[in-house]
Amino acid sequence: MIHKSALISNSKEILRVFNSKKREGHYVNIFYRPSLSSRVCVIVSKKVSKSSVKRNYMKRFIKSFFIMDFLYNTDRRDFFDIIILVKKPFCKTNKGEVYQELKRLCKDL
Repeated sequence: MIHKSALISNSKEILRVFNSKKREGHYVNIFYRPSLSSRVCVIVSKKVSKSSVKRNYMKRFIKSFFIMDFLYNTDRRDFFDIIILVKKPFCKTNKGEVYQELKRLCKDL
């Protein structure tokens, strides 16, 4: 479970990150901004999937990636506020592709 302090919830902070740097992928767009600590916000709209169960699965999957790659990775020295915007739906069958895309997009942050 991710702690509340690792989530971006304030709309002003979200807008600040949206107006910063951006990386685009097939499944997700990543907006990021240097920060004092690593925080994340995952956005999955109803246009991506009408089913709330599927949207929540996508959010949980991406947050687990964030926890493993940013919060518990001791090799990382930089901290970022990150917004991950899901563009295309994914499920358990193609989650490997999404994981590889997230790794590729976040590699040089």
